[in-house]
Amino acid sequence: MRKTIGILIVTILVLLISVTPIFATTAFNVAVSAASATVEQGEDVQVTVSLKDFTPKQTGINAIYAKINYDKSVFDTLSVDDLTTSNGWDTPTFNPENGAFVVDNNAFMSTAHDLLTINFHVKNTATVGNTVITIGDVDASDGVSDIYTADQSVTVAIAQSTNPAILTQQSGTATNTSDEQSTNYTALYVVIGLLVLVIIVLVVDLVFVNKRRNNKNNENRENITKEKNNNNKTSSDKEKNDSDEK
Repeated sequence: MRKTIGILIVTILVLLISVTPIFATTAFNVAVSAASATVEQGEDVQVTVSLKDFTPKQTGINAIYAKINYDKSVFDTLSVDDLTTSNGWDTPTFNPENGAFVVDNNAFMSTAHDLLTINFHVKNTATVGNTVITIGDVDASDGVSDIYTADQSVTVAIAQSTNPAILTQQSGTATNTSDEQSTNYTALYVVIGLLVLVIIVLVVDLVFVNKRRNNKNNENRENITKEKNNNNKTSSDKEKNDSDEK
C-alpha cells in the first residue's frame, strides 16, 4: 500500500513538473504607431511601442530586448532621453549606435499595454518623402524562457517645412552648395585654360625649332654649294694657267 502511494506521489510530481512550462510559456505581439502620419522637417514625432495579443494562462513577461531601426539621414540620432517608458517598465538601457535597448519590469505583464514612447526629431535637411521606423529583433523573457515575436514597423511621411527659419537655412545651404559648385567649375576652367596655353606654347616652339632647323639646313647646303663652286673655279683657273705657261 505504501509503495503504491509512493508511486502515485512521484507520478503526480512528474506530471506537475512537465505541465508547468506549458502554463509558463508566454506569447505576445508588438504594435508600433506614430502620433502623426505626416511631420514637417525640423519637427518631432512620437512613436509608441505597445505589447498586445498575450496568450491565455500565462505568467507574463518582465524583460524585453529590441532594436529601433530608423534612417539617421532623416532623424537625429536617438539618446536614452528620447525613450520614455510607462506601465511600470524601468528606464531602459540604450545603445545609440545600433538602436538596441533593454528594459525590465518588477511585475510580470500579461495584458495589452504601452511599453514606451520614442521621440524622433526630423532633421531640417531631411529628404521629403516616406520613411520607415521598425522595432525588430524582439526578445522577451517570462522568467522561464526567451520569447520571440515578429518585427513591426510604422511609416511616417516627411513634409517640406513651412518654418521661415528652416526655409532660410535650406536656401542658404542650397546657395552655398551652388557657390561651391561654381567655384569648382571655375577652378576646372582655369586648369583647362592653362593646359591649352601650355599646348599652344609647345606647338609654337616646335614650329620655330623646325623652322630654325630648316634654315640651318638650307644655309649648310648653300655653303656646300658655294664651296664646290669655289673649288671648281680654282681648278679651272689652275688648268688655264698651266695651259698658258705651255
